[in-house]
Amino acid sequence: MTTRTAPAPIFTDISAATPAEIDYHLAHLEAESYQLDHGLVSLRRELGHAEEIAQGYGPRYGARKPRPVAEIAELIQNAEFRLTEIRHHFVTLNAEYARRGGWPRYYLVEDGHLHYDVSGSRCSRIPSTTHYWMTDFSGEDSAKVIELAGERVCTTCFPDAPVKPRPASVRFMTRTEAERAAYAEDKARKVAARKAAQITTPEGGELRVPRSFGGTDHVKTERAAWNRAMADATTIAWYGTKDSVAEREAVELCLAALAHRRGVTVDSLRTELNKKIATKGRREGFTVLATI
Repeated sequence: MTTRTAPAPIFTDISAATPAEIDYHLAHLEAESYQLDHGLVSLRRELGHAEEIAQGYGPRYGARKPRPVAEIAELIQNAEFRLTEIRHHFVTLNAEYARRGGWPRYYLVEDGHLHYDVSGSRCSRIPSTTHYWMTDFSGEDSAKVIELAGERVCTTCFPDAPVKPRPASVRFMTRTEAERAAYAEDKARKVAARKAAQITTPEGGELRVPRSFGGTDHVKTERAAWNRAMADATTIAWYGTKDSVAEREAVELCLAALAHRRGVTVDSLRTELNKKIATKGRREGFTVLATI
C-alpha cells in the first residue's frame, strides 16, 4: 500500500494571503469536493458490478468490457485520499478566516441579486437557489461592491444600496450570463455588419434590377451589386447591344447605387468596369463587342 504524506500547504505564509486569495481556493476546493463525491458514487457502483462479473454471476451491460476490479479500487482510493487532502485544506483556510474575525463575502444568483447571506434565514435561499461565490470581491468594503454591482444588489442584504436602477458592472455576471452577453454582442455585431454591407438606391429604396426574361432581383449588398454589374456587362460585351436592354438597365442601376454608396461618380465606375471587362476578354479569349 502506498504511503501518503500530508498535503503541502496552499500558502507559504497564509497570514499574508488576501481574503480574495483564500476564498478563491476555498471555492475551487468546494467544487472539486462536490465532483469527487459524485464521482465516488459512480465508481463504487461500478466496482460492485465489476466484482459480480469477476465472480461469474453479475449482469453484463452491453458489449463493453468492464474495467478491472483493481483499477477501479485504485481510482476510489485516490479519490478518497484527495477528499482527505481537501478537508485538510478546508480546516486550514477556514481557521484563518476565523482568526481574522471573518470578512465580507458576496454571492451572486443567476439572473438575480447579489447577496451576502446564504444561510437561508433571510431573502437568499439555499439549496433551492444556486449561488456563485464572487471571491474576487471577498474582503472588499460593501460600499465599493454596491457601486460596482449596481441594480444587482439585494436591498435586503444591503439596506444602504440605492433602490433606483443603476447599471451593473460586467464583473458581476455569472459564467452563463457572460456567455449569453457575449453571444448577444456577437450577434448584434454580425447584424450591424450585414446592415452596413447593405446597398440601396440613391433615394434609399431597395435596389431591384431587371432580369433578362422578366421580373426583378433584389440586390442587397455592395459586393452583390458589383458582381451583378460585372455579370451583365460581360453579357453585353459578349453578345453586343442586341436584346441587352434589361442588362444595360441593371448595370446602370447598380452603378448608380454603388456611386452613391462610395461617394464617387458613375462615370468613374463605368470606366473601371469597362477596363475589367476588357481584361476579362483578353484572358478568356473573347472579343468585346460592346461596352456600357
